[in-house]
Amino acid sequence: MTTKVKLLASVSLLLVAVFGLAGPANAKSPIPGIKKTAEYRSLLSYVDFLKGKKSTPASSSQKETYRNNLSNRRLKANGKVKKLYNRRLARIESRDDRAERRQIKRTRQTQKRRVAQLNREKGQRINDARATYQAKVNSANAYYSGSIASKVRKKRILRSKLNRTTNPIKREVLVAKIEAIGPKIRKLKAARNNQINQAAGAYQRRVDRVNSSFATRIAGAKRFYKSIVRRIKRDWRETYRRDIRSAKQLRDDQFSLVTNLRNRGSGYIDQMPAPPTR
Repeated sequence: MTTKVKLLASVSLLLVAVFGLAGPANAKSPIPGIKKTAEYRSLLSYVDFLKGKKSTPASSSQKETYRNNLSNRRLKANGKVKKLYNRRLARIESRDDRAERRQIKRTRQTQKRRVAQLNREKGQRINDARATYQAKVNSANAYYSGSIASKVRKKRILRSKLNRTTNPIKREVLVAKIEAIGPKIRKLKAARNNQINQAAGAYQRRVDRVNSSFATRIAGAKRFYKSIVRRIKRDWRETYRRDIRSAKQLRDDQFSLVTNLRNRGSGYIDQMPAPPTR
């Protein structure tokens, strides 16, 4: 496993540990089940009342009243089931949205820090290359400056002598010496400039390699954190779908509880004997 792969794997595990991609714990108070609500207790109490009346004679109108009361309590209990379900939906959506946005924000902040770190490293590499280039320029200047300065000074002295000399033969000798120095100075300057140009070329190639290398590394880091964001979104979609399924199943189970309780009460009403005829 390469160092880069190890780094990416470590960052991935860290993100999972910090962000909890399986879903955060719900810090809010739990939403009660239907059995703990006043509407369900009212229905249960009325069913118990009907149970106590199942052996008591009742007229058709009395039974109809019992059935209406039972139906009304059932409607209220079912309405409470729907409200509890809607509360669960709202909490799931709110929790998931906040947690997802928080995790994505943290991931992007981590990406920003990583890219900034890479840019700092790139800047340091370029600074090192520039320092190396400048050292080579300084070295070339130092190496050739003495020789060039010496010949320039000699040429200046010869020109001064030439200006003071009137003897034609001596003047020709001085002119020849002056003309011989010129190419030497140009040669020294050319050698110095060649070294500086080589240093400049090496510096530019080094900078190009650094820029290319870090462009690849930065692009790779961005792709990596983008994949983390995609995974966060995917995991939260799965969490949302799972929690919605659970909420729907709980809603259906609670509807069944209410229906079964209503059926018990209806059975008690059916058991009530008719009043004796006169």
